[in-house]
Amino acid sequence: MARLTKTLPTLTTAIRFLSCVCSLVHCQTARCSKTLPTLITAIRFLSCVYSLVHCQRARCGKSLPTLTTAIRFLSCVYSLVHCQMVRCSKSLPTLITAIRFLSCVYSLVHCQLYRLTKTLPTLITAIRFLSCVDSLVHCQRARCGKSLPTLFTAIRFLSCVYSLVHCQLYRLTKTLPTLITTIRFLSCVYSLVHCQMVRCSKSLPTLTTAIRFLSCVDSLVHCQRARCSKSLPTLITAIRFLSCVYSLVHCQPVRCSKTLPTLITAIRFLSCVCSLVHCQMVR
Repeated sequence: MARLTKTLPTLTTAIRFLSCVCSLVHCQTARCSKTLPTLITAIRFLSCVYSLVHCQRARCGKSLPTLTTAIRFLSCVYSLVHCQMVRCSKSLPTLITAIRFLSCVYSLVHCQLYRLTKTLPTLITAIRFLSCVDSLVHCQRARCGKSLPTLFTAIRFLSCVYSLVHCQLYRLTKTLPTLITTIRFLSCVYSLVHCQMVRCSKSLPTLTTAIRFLSCVDSLVHCQRARCSKSLPTLITAIRFLSCVYSLVHCQPVRCSKTLPTLITAIRFLSCVCSLVHCQMVR
């Protein structure tokens, strides 16, 4: 308390904070005995989480302006993690992994909030975004264990994909006007990649290759849209176009290994075909 006069200026505030947080922990422990078996673990958990919130508040005063908002944030996020632990014991085996997960996810949201205020105007929207995205990843893991074997891979996947979407939002505000459209876009694209990986293990052997493929293809579509607004008027048309062309390329390597031996050749093929289509549309 002597070190941090700003966080807990008075003893009354400290008592209120302990009362609220302890009530939160007490309720959670009553529901699931496995999450916080002993009071010592609870104290350690509070210490780690509070330190995380305190550091974030010190960096950006707008993220968590009041202690009440911090408590609400902890309640919502912890409930999300708690539910996931109950559903799948493999996703968050220990509380330490849960804390690391919160740290990585919150850092991702915190940085995005600081850079672009329009994407996530409020913390509530951020929590909803995390809930939707995490549900998407959780469902995919339940369907196919090979798609996202570990939680770390999931976090890296979300980081790469969200960064891709974030850049596009900054460049073209018309492509993804709302966050809901972004989530739908991620759902459609990820479903496309996931289905292709299940059908042919040789096309996209690893998730890293899939992300690189999405990055290259999206860059191709982005350039075409910048050159001619009539070529790809809407994002839906772009996704349909990618789906059709990718299906064509995907079928060809299966039939004849000599036509498209590697994915790099496939991307070059897409570039040539798309340029041809682009020229025809302009004419």
